[in-house]
Formats: sequence, C-alpha cells, structure tokens
Amino acid sequence: MPEGLALVRTESKRFVLFKLNLEQYELLLFTRKLELAWFAKSRQCLVIKKIEQLSQKSSHDHAYPRPDLINLAQYLKSSANNRPVADTSQNTLPAIERHVGASFALVHDLATGAGVDFGPSSTDVAKFANHCTLPKASLLFLRGYASPEWLCAVGEKYSISPELYSRHLQHKAFTSGVRDMYSSPTLPSSSTRVFQLTLPTICTRNIGDYGYEPEDLQQARRLESEAMGKYFKQLRTKAKVADSVVRNCLILSKQEYVLEQTLSIEVGPPGDDWRAVVWLDCGKDLSQSIEGPWLPHRFTRAWETYFIPVIVHQTADASSPSMNELVPQASPAAHAASTQRTHSHDKSVDEWRAAQNMCMLPFQYGSRLDKELARQDAMYALSELFHFIACAEVQLLNFLHNRINYELSFIGTANVGAYNSVTLLNLGYIKTQLASIAQRLAETVTMLRNRQSLDWPRAENSLTAERTATLLLADFEHLLQRTDTLGRECEQGMLTLANSSILEESRRSVNMATRVQRLTQIATVFIPLSFACSLWGMNFRELGSGKQPLWMWLASAAPIAFISYIVYRWSDLLQLYRKIDFS
Repeated sequence: MPEGLALVRTESKRFVLFKLNLEQYELLLFTRKLELAWFAKSRQCLVIKKIEQLSQKSSHDHAYPRPDLINLAQYLKSSANNRPVADTSQNTLPAIERHVGASFALVHDLATGAGVDFGPSSTDVAKFANHCTLPKASLLFLRGYASPEWLCAVGEKYSISPELYSRHLQHKAFTSGVRDMYSSPTLPSSSTRVFQLTLPTICTRNIGDYGYEPEDLQQARRLESEAMGKYFKQLRTKAKVADSVVRNCLILSKQEYVLEQTLSIEVGPPGDDWRAVVWLDCGKDLSQSIEGPWLPHRFTRAWETYFIPVIVHQTADASSPSMNELVPQASPAAHAASTQRTHSHDKSVDEWRAAQNMCMLPFQYGSRLDKELARQDAMYALSELFHFIACAEVQLLNFLHNRINYELSFIGTANVGAYNSVTLLNLGYIKTQLASIAQRLAETVTMLRNRQSLDWPRAENSLTAERTATLLLADFEHLLQRTDTLGRECEQGMLTLANSSILEESRRSVNMATRVQRLTQIATVFIPLSFACSLWGMNFRELGSGKQPLWMWLASAAPIAFISYIVYRWSDLLQLYRKIDFS
C-alpha cells in the first residue's frame, strides 16, 4: 500500500509539472503571436508612411519640401533585428533600480495618479500596441533611447507629430554624415505643440591635490571631444532601448564637468482625452548605458566620481511627495543587502552609479499636483517638469558663477602674463556656454509669455493654474536675466584681462625702450671714438709704431664726438631753439 501511494504522488507531481510547462508554453506562444501581429502591423505603420511621404517631397515640384526628414524615415523603416537585446534581468541591482532600468514607456493617468509601465523588449512593444484602454488626460513618458519598433508603436497609438521625433533625434549619433539643413532651432510659432527643455547635470571627480592657478583645459577638451565622437558612434549601433543618452559634455575644470540631456515634449489638442508625450534622454542609469567620458577614471574609487542631484526647492504651500506611485519599495532584507553590498564594494569602479534623480521623476510624477486641475490644464500638469528643469538650470548658473569668480581672481596677480592667456580662454569658453543657455531659456520664456495663445487644454477661471504659470514665467525670466548678467560679467572680466595684458605689454615695451636708450647713449660715446681709432690705427710715436704724435688722435676724436652728440640731441636742440625764438 505505501508503495502504491508513493507511485500516485510521483505521478501527481509529474502531472502538475506537465501542466505548468504547458501553461508556460501557451503563454510564450501567445506572446509570440502578439509580437508577430505587431511586426506585421508596423510594416503598414501610418507614422512611417506619413514621414516617408513628407521626406520624398522635392523642391523641384513642392513649395514645402522636408528633406530634413529623410534620415528619420530611413531610421523608422530600419529593422532592429541586428541590434543588441536589452538585458532586463540586472540581478545584481537593487529592486528599485531593476524596476527603473526595466521600464521604457510609462503611461501616467493625471486624474488618478495611477500608471502603467512597459519594458524595453519587443514583447512589451506588442503589449503596448495592444493595450486596450487609454486613460483620459494622460502623460506618456518615454525614457532614453528608442528603437524604430517603439517609435512606430507610440506614433501609431498616440498620433505623434513627426516634429517630435525629428527634433528629439537632432543629436550627433543620429545626424552624423547627414547634410545639415539648418532648420533647428525653429521659430516660436512652430513650438506651440512641440518644444524642448535641457537638463544639465553637474559632475565632479577627485583628481588629488592641485595648485591655485588657472587650468589649461585645451588638451582635456580636445580629448573629451574625441571621446564624445566615439560615444556617438557606439550609440547609433550598440545602444539598447531605455539606455540614457548624453548630448554634450562640457569640461569646465579638471575636477568638474557638465552633462547636457534633452526633454522633448508634445502637447495634444484640447479635449477630455488630451495627452502629452514627454521623451527624456534619461533612461537607465548611465553606468548601465553606453560608456562615455563621464565614467570614473581608471584606478579611482567609485565615490570619487559624483553626479550632483537636482535640488528642487518647493514653495511653502507645496505638499510632501508620496513615494509609492510606481516604484516598488524594497523589503528590509533587500534594503539591508543592498546597503551591505554598497558599503563593501564602494571602492570599486564596477559599483559606481550616476544616480540621476531625473530618472526617477516619471515614476513619482504628479505627487505635488492637484489631480483634478492637472486633468484639465496642460500647463499646470507639466508645471512639475518645468520647475524641475528650472532648478537644474539655476544650479548650473550658480556653478558657472563660481567658475567665473575663480578665473577673475587671478587679475592683478604677480604672474599676469603667464595667467592671462589661460584665463581668457576659459572665460571665452564659459561665455560661449552662457550664450547657449540664454538662447534655450529665451525660447522657454517666449512660450510661457504666449501661453494664452497656445492651443493647449486649459482650465477656465482657475487661480491656481494661472498662479502656477505666472510663477514659472517669473522663474525662467529670472534665469534668463541672470544668464545675461553672468554673460556681461564674463565679458567685462575678459575686457579687464585684455586691458591688463595691454598694460603689461606697454610696461614691457617701456622697459625695453629704456634699456635701448641706455645702450644708445653708450653707443653715442664709443662709436665716434671707435671711428677715430680705426682711422689712425696704432701709428703713433708714443706707441712705438709710427711717426704721428698722439695729440692728433685727440684733436680728431674731439670734433667727431661733438658732432655725434649734436646729431643725437638734434631734436632737443631744435625744440630749445624754437622755444627761445618764440620767447
């Protein structure tokens, strides 16, 4: 009897395992069918057709051609089969980082604050395309690098304008080798639906002790430019979906540099089901994305390279954020294990994390907003994003102000000539960056000033929404004014350095002229005497080599020296003569 019971239990276990394997197979088959259905649909993607039709218009037979869309059309039609597959396992990361790294698209319902996120894989593309219901008044966050399949799925479901894709993909990895049409930046009237914001991130690295003197950064900037060129080549061919993208890397000192990333936003027309699409360059942590010059240097410890987070100062009436939106809270055991791993390996470069807090914003977005008002007013719904960028920009301006003061501190020091050339180059570089910042801030200020003419969803007679928009405009106007002030301060410093260089050069010229004058005075005495000596030679009776007396040399040398002195002081004698004559 016991043997029969054991046999029954064994057969039961086999049946259960068979059933589980069958269910997994059916789930895999269903997922594969979704993928095949989506790939078949993507071939007839209306977004691809629309962009391809626009790009094929020629100036020979159309008044409004769009050759700037040719590269975008080719990219959307390309296959992603030869691209690396995104690794969503990331077992070595903490639970929160695994969740963030495994999410590419996030649909945020403004009315409820709930959201649905989708991973970067082809299976998630099919799930997103077959997602039945779209929440009313929603924000769609796209995080990091996007594959053609994802862009087609988003464009098909949300009726995305080609301008969003075209503007966001205006980086060197995408436009390398393509003829520049000089169509960007566009006019303010073209930014009523699609506009862009820039996220600067200040980074520091420890290089040990260094002296208090201007830093010659020309070689470092040249190496950084070469490294960014290699980065863009790898980004085009090896990037995975949701990898973070860096547009620019600015070297401002040997210890500090700034990364620039872009946010492209499209706001749909008014309606109860209006939507906005926010495409961020920030996706997975930069330590898990394509390598670039911002990574820790070799033989350095992880903590020596630090990305300064964006410090967001809230108004007095802002509520505290809730941290339980989409990000799962790690269990105490997992948190302890993560903490232990961090402390035990914090000296290893492999454990370095960029930890940009912008990567977390889509998962915790709207925690400080009135949900009912956000559902009605698009400007208010995006105000948290605007405020985040404004805080990042003011941190950058504070940092640049610090660098300007550092460079100007060398004016009037002992080694003016040695320092001025290096300081002028650094100030010129900072001034160029300030001009770029002023341009992008001016575009944002223009859009906020003209918010009444934007065809955006708007809540009527809402004092809160109007107050929020007014404060945003005041913040960005303050940033623009401060950028202009720093630009003038930088320009004034460069002018002071140039005048100081001119004064130092004049001082050196005066010293040189004084030395030449002394040499001339000596020559005025010795040249006539040398002439008299060469005229008579050694042929004097007193020297035992001639018959002429020595006084004859003196008789000839004296008038020659007198005539030379008269010629040397001729201008002074002439001026004295005119003064006596006039008197």
